[in-house]
Formats: sequence, structure tokens, C-alpha cells
Amino acid sequence: GGDLTLLNNDFSSSLKQLLSARFLYVRFGMMIDSTQEQTSLLTGAGFQKSKNPIGARQSMLLSAHIDEETMLSSASSNWKRNYKRSLRSTTAPYVWNNALPEQLEDAYRRMDEYKKVDGVKLQMSASDIRSIQDCFGSGLILIRMDNEAGDVLSVRGALIQQSTAWDFFAVTTPEGRKTYASHRTLV
Repeated sequence: GGDLTLLNNDFSSSLKQLLSARFLYVRFGMMIDSTQEQTSLLTGAGFQKSKNPIGARQSMLLSAHIDEETMLSSASSNWKRNYKRSLRSTTAPYVWNNALPEQLEDAYRRMDEYKKVDGVKLQMSASDIRSIQDCFGSGLILIRMDNEAGDVLSVRGALIQQSTAWDFFAVTTPEGRKTYASHRTLV
């Protein structure tokens, strides 16, 4: 949670000035149903409800303090089966330090071309990714899994603030989907 009154017109103006941007496109999800007061506050600040949702519309909480076996015991049978399939890979996920935005952009492009979601572009540009890296620095952790040739199969990224992490990047290439690589980058 946070103070929604901070998301006012001053917020938009300050962010535009800071980023030297002519316009802003900001998306966020409420973890709980919004009240009429919150809706009025956001509408008054120039926000509007998106016509097309992106993603699952729900957030997943995963405790980092439990072991893998305990975590898997609470997963669905389908998720557990796919995770076991992901273990067949001869490569392992790793923390991607000094990530190259162009490689992440390419993975997003390939995922976007594969999924072809009508009216939705899942892709992020290298400059957007670089900007996120610059803003969050060491608070951005990327987990990457490659094939034997070193090509990206899946990348999962989290933004870390104090003891909380938000799942921020989630991209799996068509080849990565065949190996269930996204399951390995999450665990």
C-alpha cells in the first residue's frame, strides 16, 4: 500500500520533467479493490482505467523464507509437473549481472511475435530497459536461463525494496517455452 494522494498532477508534471518526457504512460495494479474515494482521487489526477488488462490481474506472494520442497507442495499439480520438466535442461538459471538491454529486448520481441496478443505489445525497448536499470540499480535482480549455445530462454526480474520484491520482468522465448524455462527462473 501507499498514499495515493501522492499520485496527483504534481506527480505527473514532476515525472515528465525528470524524464524529459512530453507524455507519460503509467500502469499500476491495485492489490485490493479500489474504493470510490480512491477512484475519484485517481480520476481527478488524470488517471483512467485501462481498457485492456495486461497480465494475470493478480499478484502472487512468494515467501523467500521457505524451502523449495515446501513451496512445491503448495503448487498445483500442473505447475509441479512443468517444474519437473524444466529440470531436464542441462543448463541452470543464474543471476544476470551487467544485463544487456538489447538481449532482453530481443527476447521480448521473440515472445511478442510468438504470442501475438491482439492489441497488446508485450515488448520493451532496450532504452526502456536501460532506464529501468539506471533507476533501480542494485534493486533490480535479473535471473536468466540460457540454452547450451548461450541464447536466452527465460528471464525473470524483480524489483527489490527492503524486504519485498515485485515480479517485474517475465519473458520466455518460444524455445524457452518448450523447455519450461520460466518455471526454473522463478524458483
